[in-house]
Amino acid sequence: LLYAVPDRANPRDFVGTPLVISVLADDRRDAPPGPMVIRVTPLRYAVMDTDKGQMTLAFYYDVAPHTVDTFLRLAEEGFYDGLTFHRIVPKLPIQGGDPRGDGSGGPGFQIGAEFNDREHDVGVLSMAREGDPIERQGAMPRPEWANSAGSQFFICLSRESTRQLDRKYTVFGKVTEGLDVVESIGATPVGGETRDVPVERREIRSVKVFPVRKEHNPYETLLKVNDSAEREPGVGK
Repeated sequence: LLYAVPDRANPRDFVGTPLVISVLADDRRDAPPGPMVIRVTPLRYAVMDTDKGQMTLAFYYDVAPHTVDTFLRLAEEGFYDGLTFHRIVPKLPIQGGDPRGDGSGGPGFQIGAEFNDREHDVGVLSMAREGDPIERQGAMPRPEWANSAGSQFFICLSRESTRQLDRKYTVFGKVTEGLDVVESIGATPVGGETRDVPVERREIRSVKVFPVRKEHNPYETLLKVNDSAEREPGVGK
């Protein structure tokens, strides 16, 4: 992460928008030493407007860069506008991002898994995917199931009920403002054969993407949460 600050200023008083620098090791023979910069993008966040209110989303560029990029690109294209949270499981997730609204739809492509060490804590965003039957035996999903995510995502309602999802789904962000909105959506009555279909429509009215500025920096909240987690064992990042 690259950001500019005036001479001797507090790092929080950065100017402009920080930049996310993506690098890779250059393993070619006779390549110059050091990492190779492959992409430079502005640090961004998103605001999801729902029929229950707004929530602010910050992203884990460091552990799920391709997933973050895909989500932001779809949001900027208006893909999520007017879709719903089609699946709600009490104390587990609220799930949305399906253009068909029944859990079977997607953007027309799939993205590779970026499983990581971030825990499925309250308010965490993670990618939905197809479940592999062998997971019922405690095994990791096979590639064809692990790499089946697209546009559908879920937001966690609790920690105790989502521990089994750790390192098996791609965590890519977290709600930094509007957790009460997540809880309100999660309290929607459900029905259907699977007992997870909301009986009332829970709409994603829009998802807007913004560059980070000093005046509004959701990542400051995200970093405070991570610092607290490191000091208190057992608390999710």
